[in-house]
Amino acid sequence: ATFGPELHRMSFSDAIKQKILVDYQIIAIGVSDAEIRRQVLERRFAGDDATTIEDIANNYALKKVMAKHRATHSITFHSSVKLAKQFKERHQKLFPRVFNGHVSGLQTTNDRNVILSKFRNSPAGVVTNARCLTEGVDIPAIDLVYFCDPKNSKIDIVQASGRALRRALH
Repeated sequence: ATFGPELHRMSFSDAIKQKILVDYQIIAIGVSDAEIRRQVLERRFAGDDATTIEDIANNYALKKVMAKHRATHSITFHSSVKLAKQFKERHQKLFPRVFNGHVSGLQTTNDRNVILSKFRNSPAGVVTNARCLTEGVDIPAIDLVYFCDPKNSKIDIVQASGRALRRALH
């Protein structure tokens, strides 16, 4: 009634069949006690008093799912800017060979663009954020979206997941 009649409707499956979007999987990942224990014994953890085993497990789970599914570029979503920054700092200590960046609405557009450009052009990368990358970001290199904290909004989940559904143009 507000916008007039619907002109066209396309489902996700139709867009995938027409190669407009990439096919996708929703993955739930777990980390065993043995895997975390190995990280702790190798002293591959942040080590500060505020870091919990669950925090380390989140970083290790991302690395594990990226390796298992051969993903090279992931963006992570967190419930706060502080948690996103902490994840990035831990990930950088644990996995220094991967580009690790963080973007937030507190940065200038230019600063965010520089980080996203480095991310896009690196062989492997992770960029953390809270709510900054749900809309208006078009980086076809993204092949994994990781939700570190529970999401309650279906709209946020669909918007965030859309970052990894675009087909790269060659």
